[in-house]
Amino acid sequence: MRQKTVAEILKSSKVDILVINNVADLKSISSIIQNITAVTELHLQKCCSFDACQVAVGSWQQLRSLKVLEFYCIPSMQSVP
Repeated sequence: MRQKTVAEILKSSKVDILVINNVADLKSISSIIQNITAVTELHLQKCCSFDACQVAVGSWQQLRSLKVLEFYCIPSMQSVP
């Protein structure tokens, strides 16, 4: 049986809260942002390479249900989206 990718899981299920924790080489979430538009909470923690500026400004606007956006221990992030 083939395992689903993260993008496939996000497309096929209703995710309310998404926590991305300790993914050292994560630079952007652009590739999944269209699949998480129903997310009410997005937490990015300890993702050393992540930079919110690498996500297009218009992409963040797709997260219409978002109530909580948390960045924790993201040393490479220069500014908040």
